[in-house]
Amino acid sequence: MYSGLGTYEGGGLFLSDASYKLHAIWAGRTRKKASSLVRDDNSGPEIDGTGDLPVYFARLKRDGWQRLTGQEKVFDKLLPCGWILRKHLRGKYTAKSERGRGLSWDEHELINTQSGASIDGNNWEWADWDRNSIVWATKGCLYRASIKSNLEIGSPAMLHDFTPYTFEEREAPH
Repeated sequence: MYSGLGTYEGGGLFLSDASYKLHAIWAGRTRKKASSLVRDDNSGPEIDGTGDLPVYFARLKRDGWQRLTGQEKVFDKLLPCGWILRKHLRGKYTAKSERGRGLSWDEHELINTQSGASIDGNNWEWADWDRNSIVWATKGCLYRASIKSNLEIGSPAMLHDFTPYTFEEREAPH
């Protein structure tokens, strides 16, 4: 584990079950070395240090998202039947944080390049493509829908309602 300065220049991503890559390393600030994991700064997506969220940008790229040309904080993922899942990064980077949202958040939309159809996903707190379906979270619930055609997606099916869950503080075991 590395001691940093809050979230400033922090973060990293797992490259595999056995390795990880860090965004910034603070010399002499190592607190505990996890012997089962190996730090690998030469593999995986480049973390170039530019932009507001270099680790997040690298993770999006790793997971198949493409930055929209000329748009620093807009990413697309190509889906079947001409659909694009578009992710807009919002928050301290573009506007003042809204009530009920954290410092930064994502907004989404589905756009069909063939038919012009679109679906507003601005209330989706997270969205991605998984196992031939669009999966998203909103208001504490996780949903899934398939793509039917270039005009429509299937009916949303709730996978799980997380709203009954509450935070339970636990002391770390070390």
